[in-house]
Amino acid sequence: MQDEISGVYGEPIAKIIFNEPAEHLRVIRSVSEFTVEIPITIRFKTMPKGLEHLHPSLNYLWGDVFTSNSPNNNYSVGKISQLDFKEDFRPNQDSNSRIKWTGNLSSLALFEKIRNGGTPKIQLSLHGEFYYSVDIDNRKTPRIRTESKTFWLNYNIEISKDLWIDRLRKIDFLENVLIEIPLPTSPNSPWDDVWKAIVDAREAFEKGGTTAWKDCIVSCRLALEKWQNIEKEDMGAGWQSPSPADRRLRTKEQRLDNIRWHLLQLAHYSAHSHADKWTREDALIMLSTLSALLAQRKP
Repeated sequence: MQDEISGVYGEPIAKIIFNEPAEHLRVIRSVSEFTVEIPITIRFKTMPKGLEHLHPSLNYLWGDVFTSNSPNNNYSVGKISQLDFKEDFRPNQDSNSRIKWTGNLSSLALFEKIRNGGTPKIQLSLHGEFYYSVDIDNRKTPRIRTESKTFWLNYNIEISKDLWIDRLRKIDFLENVLIEIPLPTSPNSPWDDVWKAIVDAREAFEKGGTTAWKDCIVSCRLALEKWQNIEKEDMGAGWQSPSPADRRLRTKEQRLDNIRWHLLQLAHYSAHSHADKWTREDALIMLSTLSALLAQRKP
């Protein structure tokens, strides 16, 4: 991991230090994007003997932000892009600054999925520019500015878990129940018919409108029927399917109550089984279904 900036002659120019704990960490969101402002400290080095006439400045900073759930398995979750970044040479003095991690909300959702309740960890692959202001004839001014040169940095950063959750709560991100749709690029047969129906449902949902909402639900029905043809439901002991006549008499509201009842049974079972039996996917289906039922109910 390279975290020190070197100059044209190999001399150490500066070091970027990520402040811990980062109480001043800020998370901002818009309708479709987020920005994480991460506080940093710029620590310039004393120029070595023979190079005292060179006064380096850092200019611009850009790069990519990655996260991973296993070694050599990185996922892009945003960008560092600061064209207004500029720090002038102050030897042996610290300068407080910040970098901005930006991305769309789906990238933030991916980050949260990979984090999976653990400590937030990101990897930064950064590029930047530096140049020298050069003394002329031992005079402090005027100085000549050299051409810009590029430097590269790599960092691994951990953010306090409690701090991260607090910031996400403040932007109401954790209150958004995400619809996570697993869509493999090449689904195996006979599951390909299930995924095709799900794609149709997603496209209808994205289109929106009364007809599209119905089309979305009809496509979900088709996906469930295709799934049923592959795997019949195992309803457990004691359950009896209502007759077709009884099913036809059930209203929409009664069918939603059926979902609510079965969701409660799933929650009951969780209270009487070991914690390692349950996964993030189980929690997601519970929370997203419950939230959707409450949204439909509009209490």
